[in-house]
Amino acid sequence: SSFNGKPVGIVANSPGPLGGIGAALHLKAILPGISGPILQQPEIYLNNVGDAFDDKGNLTKEALEKVLKHYIDVFAAFVAKHKA
Repeated sequence: SSFNGKPVGIVANSPGPLGGIGAALHLKAILPGISGPILQQPEIYLNNVGDAFDDKGNLTKEALEKVLKHYIDVFAAFVAKHKA
């Protein structure tokens, strides 16, 4: 597997109110057999982000930017901790 031994983070997104929780939970159930360590916290389940970007792909929702930046910072530290 190309994921074997590599740190994994899961961010789910859906247009509905649950933000892809089911998909993320399924990935958490199956990934341990084919990947490296999985970041457990923070968990991110995004919804209704269709209007969060402008026509050039730039993020325009400040609240979402803060959430994503926090996740990226935590994930970067997680990857550094689990480097092979």
